[in-house]
Amino acid sequence: MSKSKKKEIDYRQEIRSRFLEAIRTIIKDRAHGIKTVAELAPKIGAFQQNISLMEKGDRYPTLEQVAKLCETFEFSTEWIMLGKGQLQLNGQKSSENEDRFIRIEKALNELLKASK
Repeated sequence: MSKSKKKEIDYRQEIRSRFLEAIRTIIKDRAHGIKTVAELAPKIGAFQQNISLMEKGDRYPTLEQVAKLCETFEFSTEWIMLGKGQLQLNGQKSSENEDRFIRIEKALNELLKASK
């Protein structure tokens, strides 16, 4: 591999990794009284089995699940989608990041199409 070739990034794996980190944070901190994945899953539009499959590397979170997780638990969509900024919004409302999420979603969709 030549120096000019950049390492190809698998964005879906990166997003899954950060998504699961957010889930672990919720359960560890008992955010909103949630203690288990079973309690969390319906709040983000997922089944417990889906999250187990994500942990095994067999499934990826949907954009809807990412959006619900960020909206419900005030996490940064920019952090989950791109790894920039901080995981938690620290009092900033998720709705303030809605336009940013839409721009990120469009950019990721374009990247995924270009990589095919």
